Amino acid sequence: MHPEPTHGNRLGIYGYGEIGHALAMGLRAQSVPICAYHHAPQRPSVQARTEASGVIVAASLQELSDRSDTIVALMQGRSALEAARDIAPMLRAGQHYIDFTTASPRIKIAVAAALSNSPATVTDGAIEGSPMEYGHRLPVLLSGASAQELSRLLKEWGLRPTVIGENIGQAAAVKSLRNILIKGQMALLVESAVAADYYGVHAQLFESVAKWYDEVPFLNHVQRTLRTITVHAARRGQEAAMAEEMLAEAGVPHTMTSAAKSVLDGVALLELREKLGEIPPATAQEAVALLRCYKPV
Repeated sequence: MHPEPTHGNRLGIYGYGEIGHALAMGLRAQSVPICAYHHAPQRPSVQARTEASGVIVAASLQELSDRSDTIVALMQGRSALEAARDIAPMLRAGQHYIDFTTASPRIKIAVAAALSNSPATVTDGAIEGSPMEYGHRLPVLLSGASAQELSRLLKEWGLRPTVIGENIGQAAAVKSLRNILIKGQMALLVESAVAADYYGVHAQLFESVAKWYDEVPFLNHVQRTLRTITVHAARRGQEAAMAEEMLAEAGVPHTMTSAAKSVLDGVALLELREKLGEIPPATAQEAVALLRCYKPV
């Protein structure tokens, strides 16, 4: 099969799951030519989605490549590297390959290495939202040498791209670290909510916390917390220790609270309060430079 004439904006969806289907359903209204490939095309869920969207279903990776100018890889993260190796020989000059798999920066870098001998450009992508909330207009992160160029195309298609940097792996790093913050907060919320229920202060707790969070924008909280932790880690570690005892008395597991105490105690051992003369660094970045060598206790 010979490649069709290039139109410059034909989309290839490599791995036709929930997100691929959302893209196809949203972009068909814009008359974007779409071809999809799935390793198990006979699976009932895949058949139902492709029939609903009307995409062309490629019989092979070669056909997917021939019919696509921009290919988005949307399979499970563990399959990202194998998928890249499989399609590498089929890619051609002028094509874009965006790896939107949820994978670590290390895997994204390996994907780029696997495609380094192909003439196509490679971009690291990370999807921040859910199709249930955004449809195909997903907020996405991009990094790599071609990220800016791809950002313009994705905006035309209705997505909401943010370029993180020029290095492969940066988009994946932001998403992974974002997940640490969000999921860590989820775990702390569980511990706090269960303990608050035990002490009969559920509503009061979250009203109190809301006042603290709503007082200033989140980025101001980040600056304030990282700067002041350098000189107040010991006291905050003691407060975490008291909270740990409180949860233990209530019979509530306190894994996250204990972890917080461990980190704060480790920062306190750096003795930054004494070294800084009790004056926090001027910026969060300066604080992070001082915190890099901390070790949890």
